[in-house]
Amino acid sequence: MVLGELATARRVSDEAYAVVVFYTNAYFALNPDRHEAEDLVKRMDEDLEYFRKHAMNTNSGKKPDEAEPDTPAEVAEG
Repeated sequence: MVLGELATARRVSDEAYAVVVFYTNAYFALNPDRHEAEDLVKRMDEDLEYFRKHAMNTNSGKKPDEAEPDTPAEVAEG
């Protein structure tokens, strides 16, 4: 591993998160439709749960044929 690679990845991740938060807050401020906002929050929660469960778990021990769907959208479509 290259020295500083983790720090660089963290900085890039933090910047991307800040952009997501900025646009999400703007969406909620400008969109008066509560149902659309609830749908967006629900979808974001599903995506976050997917990444917590699958993308961050590198030691799942599953064989490739037992693999979960590749994207959060596939999980939602189920």
